[in-house]
Amino acid sequence: MATSKAGLTEGSRGRAVASRLALLALIAGMAAGCDEQDPAAQAISDASIQMRAISPGSVPPVSDDFAEQGYRATTGKLGPVSSGTPTQQAIAALISAEAEAGLARKPLARLAAIEQQIGTTLTEMVSRETARVTAQQTAEALGSYSSAAELRAIDEEASRFQEQLAGARAEQQTLEGRMGDLGAQIEALEGQVRTIRAEESTLRDRALSEGPIEAAETIQSAREVGRRADKLEAQSSMLDAQRAVLRPQIEALGVRVQAIDSQLGILSEARESVSEQAALAADEASDAREAAATLARELAALADAVSALHQSDAMNAVNDARSALQKAGSTARRANSGGVDGTLSSAGSARVLGDVLARRSASMAQTASMFRGLSERVQGQLATKLGTSADQLDRQADELRLEAIESYETAAGGLRRVRAQGETRDALQASADELDRAIERLGGPAAGEGG
Repeated sequence: MATSKAGLTEGSRGRAVASRLALLALIAGMAAGCDEQDPAAQAISDASIQMRAISPGSVPPVSDDFAEQGYRATTGKLGPVSSGTPTQQAIAALISAEAEAGLARKPLARLAAIEQQIGTTLTEMVSRETARVTAQQTAEALGSYSSAAELRAIDEEASRFQEQLAGARAEQQTLEGRMGDLGAQIEALEGQVRTIRAEESTLRDRALSEGPIEAAETIQSAREVGRRADKLEAQSSMLDAQRAVLRPQIEALGVRVQAIDSQLGILSEARESVSEQAALAADEASDAREAAATLARELAALADAVSALHQSDAMNAVNDARSALQKAGSTARRANSGGVDGTLSSAGSARVLGDVLARRSASMAQTASMFRGLSERVQGQLATKLGTSADQLDRQADELRLEAIESYETAAGGLRRVRAQGETRDALQASADELDRAIERLGGPAAGEGG
């Protein structure tokens, strides 16, 4: 996927699921104390067990389809709660909200695959454009009818390409060094996360065998341990996002180095034989021009493919995820009775939605920037096509950015409304402050400003 500091990652989805399962474990503890003959209480217990079965402990679901079936089965078990007490209905609403949020998992996985496809196609575009420029330059270099003039042109081209080759290789080495450093940092963070997650899983497993009060305390301890892992995962995700940005750049530089090497070889051969091969040079120039035209057509087709992925496939996945998360937030807001409060769950859904929209906005803006840069290097209909697509992507990216800001504002407001004390209150405030900063990075109002 294209990356953004505010963007959604597999780690953030995992943290969201972990926090929800912790909440469900607490609900299950509350339900365990109810009358087993009460259909509503039994339904809550069955739904809680179903949710835990989807992702036991910190183990992820076996597949997105399995998870989707489990989430839908969970909501299906809660029918008898409609005749239960207000508290039971509130608990059921909270479980339903978590299941509904879980239904965003599949479209988000689909979106991640689409983002990867977009990245691959953009890399292909860089390759085509590099080859197109090379072919165009070859045609120009071989198009001269004067041997002396062509020799001078070849020497000048070779010198320029040598400089470009040296610069490209130096930049490639620098980026590869940065990739290695980021990989080492990520590996170290992931090792710490595995240790902390194991500690968190142990606490959650212990809570399953404890009474409601002890389980609640144990779960709170697990959450605190989990938050440590969350912070490390967030750092790892940020580093991975940086690494993801570097990868296509390195690949593009590799293509550029190969193209320059190829061009230097062509120029070297041309210089040796230019005197007796003037006619052949003219034929090769014509071939190069045709190759450049072919590459330009391929570049246009790839641009259409990327635009379709952004505006159709990716947006369909975003719309599916948005629908699930908004429904989850709405359901969670109904959970407000007998000490049950869905504010935190609702805020979590809003935050995940904000992450999705922010990342999608950043991806579209990044593609728009690339299209605009390419439009300045080509001519004719291709330049117009790329410029028009860039404008359209920028408009859509801005719309998603504003939606992301709105979702982050909703999430931050929800976090600040959660009734909590001590360290929990401080942690929620810190999360809300982090969202305020994300809003500012997206161009929204600074904390405390009216809007």
